[in-house]
Amino acid sequence: MRANYSRAIFHVSASPAVSERHARINPPFGKFVADEAQLEGEFRFEHSRLIDYSEEIALYNGHESKGTLDKGYFTLIKHVNCTESDPLYIYLD
Repeated sequence: MRANYSRAIFHVSASPAVSERHARINPPFGKFVADEAQLEGEFRFEHSRLIDYSEEIALYNGHESKGTLDKGYFTLIKHVNCTESDPLYIYLD
């Protein structure tokens, strides 16, 4: 009987240390999701502006609008690839 109590006391005393260590190595998933949502919103906004002003863009041959839209898209893709390429993030997800 006494051994069971000592094992339980050990687990209770070790759990704060384990949870603290886990909190240190765990990546901030909430921040990643918030950043991704912001980047997606910016890309959708730029895309809707492209649709709204398509006649004016066609008149000016679309030089600046293509760069703006490409920049938003590649920023979003870079963020997604960065968060998904790290094996630790995939393992903890």
